[in-house]
Amino acid sequence: MSSFQSPSGFEDLWRPLDKPNRRTPEPILSGPGGANLSMARLARLAAGAREVVASITGAAHNRRALKGQLDYISRRGELAMEDQDGAHLRGRAAISDLLDDWLAMARADSHQAANAPLSRALVFSMPPGSDPQAVAAASRDAAYERFGGRFDFVWVRHDDTAHPHVHMIVRAQGRHCVRFTPDRTDLRDLREAFAAALRARGVLAEATPRWLRGVTRKAERPALRKMREQFERGEGSAPRTLQAAYLEAAEAAFGAGGPLRPWEVRIAERQGQVRAFYRQQAQLLERAADPQARHLAASLKAFIHAMPEPDTRRLALARHQRGLNEALLDRDGPARERSR
Repeated sequence: MSSFQSPSGFEDLWRPLDKPNRRTPEPILSGPGGANLSMARLARLAAGAREVVASITGAAHNRRALKGQLDYISRRGELAMEDQDGAHLRGRAAISDLLDDWLAMARADSHQAANAPLSRALVFSMPPGSDPQAVAAASRDAAYERFGGRFDFVWVRHDDTAHPHVHMIVRAQGRHCVRFTPDRTDLRDLREAFAAALRARGVLAEATPRWLRGVTRKAERPALRKMREQFERGEGSAPRTLQAAYLEAAEAAFGAGGPLRPWEVRIAERQGQVRAFYRQQAQLLERAADPQARHLAASLKAFIHAMPEPDTRRLALARHQRGLNEALLDRDGPARERSR
């Protein structure tokens, strides 16, 4: 299979959009050694591997905020935290000792800026139905791989939602005069380490950019989602950050919005490019002598067929508002007919 070549430009799809030169393009079917790895990734993508989540949820800049982070993940000491050395910390006294330890080390750093973060909060999560124990173990392994020997951290598994997830607090001031200042590339590497650790435990997991899966709409931030849901339940007014979005959605829903916005056109064009690359790759795989390659070609075609249409928050809200309006018309229609 390594004799097959990818369509020109296909490898660029694996690069981060914002920093295209930070990572060497991953070969898909070209070159010895890399072919098997890339084929496996394509196979996982076509098979619908569960996508991992590894994200930063906040930073603590003072004692009160750091204590709040530790109280939250430990449920005020009720849940045992595990640190980077595997030690278990439970209870309010353990939280207080850890807090004093981290703050003392921060004060001892004469080069630390006055408002520099003391810590950063992370969350590792998987879709409902995933094995919580595997998620916890994989989160720990990913943290050891990325932070081990450089940064102190504590983590706790939470089982209060359908999504198995782990909360982790990483001390920003690391060892050997380094600080934890992650960017998108670091988060990508963390997600990939998390997915690899899950696969090592038999969980079909992947960490691919959303545009490679045909998902064009960014996930709504949890805080914004909660505010929107409260507003839609009639509890208070729309948050300021959503008011403009609702106005644009109303224009799109009822015909005053005009054509697609320029960024929506670009989104559609990019997804068209992704689909075209996958189709070209499927055609190459169909001509392979290896039955596994031909099977992957069929899976890839099914994946392309199931890929969602390009979407944005504005268009999604517009559909929602049209649906609400149609429901009101259906409900009030008989009453209007009787009043005539």
